[in-house]
Amino acid sequence: ILGLTPAGTMPQFSVQNGTCVKTFTGSLMSEGSDTLVPVENVRVENDTLFIEKKVPQAFAVRAVGENYKKDEILLKKGTRLNYSEIALLAELGFFHIGVFIKPIVGVLSSGSEIKDLGEALENPAQIRSSNHIAIANLA
Repeated sequence: ILGLTPAGTMPQFSVQNGTCVKTFTGSLMSEGSDTLVPVENVRVENDTLFIEKKVPQAFAVRAVGENYKKDEILLKKGTRLNYSEIALLAELGFFHIGVFIKPIVGVLSSGSEIKDLGEALENPAQIRSSNHIAIANLA
């Protein structure tokens, strides 16, 4: 085990045959990686990882940009915005959009790890608040 790559950090390792990196959900994979083996399928002793249950090559690997295709229409004008549409807009960085009927909602997100949209994340332990954006726009 060369090390670990928490979500939100850039990989620092190059994987060769016989080596691996502990990777978290949402993390970029290290150079040379081709498969993600779930933690439930492995046993770790000291700095050595043993695969107890094999998975096919490229298991749980998603290519960068795989979610959407170039020029794909994700939302059409006039679409009623529900949770998934609002979450999509937040994911794509749309903080302000024009709407026909503006909802009135109050939502409070709390936690020292939560940062508002537009606020800089100061370290990898912090997360951007996105659920409150989606929930507030459901009304």
